[in-house]
Amino acid sequence: MAISELQLNNFKDLFMGNIHNYGLHKYSFSEDGKKEKGTNNTITNKLVTMVQYQKHLTGKMGLGIIPINEESKCKFAVIDIDVYDKNFKPYLDAIDRNNFPLIPFYSKSGGLHIYVFFKTLTKAKDAVDRLQKISRILGITLFVKQYKNEALEIFPKQIKLNAGQIGNWINLPYYDAEDTKQGLIRNGSVLNFSEALTIIQMNLTTIEELDILLEDLSFNDAPPCLQTLYLLSMLDENNGRNNYLFSFGVYLKKKDENYFEQAVMNINRTLKTPLETQEVEGTVLSSLRKKDYTYKCTVSPCLDFCDKKICQIRKYGIGKEGGYFSNLIFGNMTQYEAAAPYYEWEVKTQEDEKFKILRFKNEDEIIKQDTFLKLCFRTLHFLPFKMKQVEWFKLVNQNLIPENLKILTINEQDDTSPLVRFKHLFYDFLTTRAPANTKGQILAKRVYFDVEKEKYYFRTKDLIEFLYDYKSFKLFTSGEIHGMLRDIGVTNKIIRADGGQQIRVVELSSRKINEDYLASKEEYEIDYSQYEEEEQF
Repeated sequence: MAISELQLNNFKDLFMGNIHNYGLHKYSFSEDGKKEKGTNNTITNKLVTMVQYQKHLTGKMGLGIIPINEESKCKFAVIDIDVYDKNFKPYLDAIDRNNFPLIPFYSKSGGLHIYVFFKTLTKAKDAVDRLQKISRILGITLFVKQYKNEALEIFPKQIKLNAGQIGNWINLPYYDAEDTKQGLIRNGSVLNFSEALTIIQMNLTTIEELDILLEDLSFNDAPPCLQTLYLLSMLDENNGRNNYLFSFGVYLKKKDENYFEQAVMNINRTLKTPLETQEVEGTVLSSLRKKDYTYKCTVSPCLDFCDKKICQIRKYGIGKEGGYFSNLIFGNMTQYEAAAPYYEWEVKTQEDEKFKILRFKNEDEIIKQDTFLKLCFRTLHFLPFKMKQVEWFKLVNQNLIPENLKILTINEQDDTSPLVRFKHLFYDFLTTRAPANTKGQILAKRVYFDVEKEKYYFRTKDLIEFLYDYKSFKLFTSGEIHGMLRDIGVTNKIIRADGGQQIRVVELSSRKINEDYLASKEEYEIDYSQYEEEEQF
């Protein structure tokens, strides 16, 4: 096939770069015709002309162009997939299926060079930035790292040329155009030179158009692994469909819990080999209906396409501030029913094998997230972002349903909560101290028990002094103590001593007291140690 002058000019215009520096490559293929091990020569300070482009296309001498020009701009940029003998089809299909204006060519040794061609000269910095984003979204960056353990190369390699710097060149496609090994790939076929020029012209783009395409991609707010797997559509029965659908369900439920079930079914239909409807219902939806779960980040296929840095800035990613504790897995919550209930919650990170226990002294420590965050820091060695309060309440409520909440009753004899400790000390105050034999001795900080009425009389200030000064019990304020006394059944009263003196006291019926905590008159030993001197009446 003869190459016309018009085609040659179009090719030169499309692959225009640094016009004063370029590369020459002398091709040398191996005996099997696959691996190419030619020699390179960089030409500096010499104008690249139509002659070099023509020799390239006719197979006389390979041409390499430096994409970035002296103004740090470019007409094309390239994703260099320097990996051989691998299956590129999922990536090529994703490009076609999602209308990316990317043009893939085979490289001289069987890898891929994926080009983007711009309508006008474009800042090299912008071009490289957009190709880096596209490479991450399509999983190309991870693909190259997996097989080469090297960073993906994108041309131009420089985004700005310093004085005296010429940049790196890349071999152009269609060397020996009539029998090329570097043709444009479309729908699994290699196009001839004329067809390739047409396809390139149809896919010229701008930075603004690339930005619109990236903004309009499906699932831009999802963890990047899910978006990439969706775009590639490469999963079958052997590579983690269940884990993928489950994680997608977690995301879809976070986004819209009223529609997520149908959305999961829709995602299943996009799989290369969809699951049966009954299996989706039984293994994914039935679990997600019960409570919120975290993404399956630590298992395939999500693990294979993990990009933590991007995930952390996605709205429904693993670490978005104000978002979700997606790196945490929540187990059962236990409420210990004591006089003052406390709670334990099973929590672990995805990296942990076993749950760890976070212990909360009261409901307030759960309702407010601060204690939870501190316990994660201390126990899990992980500090999650604080959640939006509405999402936190939703998470807590899911752990308060009967199937997720265990309630254990603590025998009062074994209860060591502050409230029970107060009750014990209060009963000590009533029964184990030297009693008042007369009403007047109440003024000596004693408790008077009226046998006929079966009632106790004492002053609250004496109780508080007993608790604070004698027992060093300061877990409640005096106001809280007054409230607890009213709960027990204490009432205010004014009584008269034998001499007619009025005494302001509180009254408590012995029937209000749990007798299990009261020592009998025959058992208790009177304690006089707190009295230095006793008032005489």
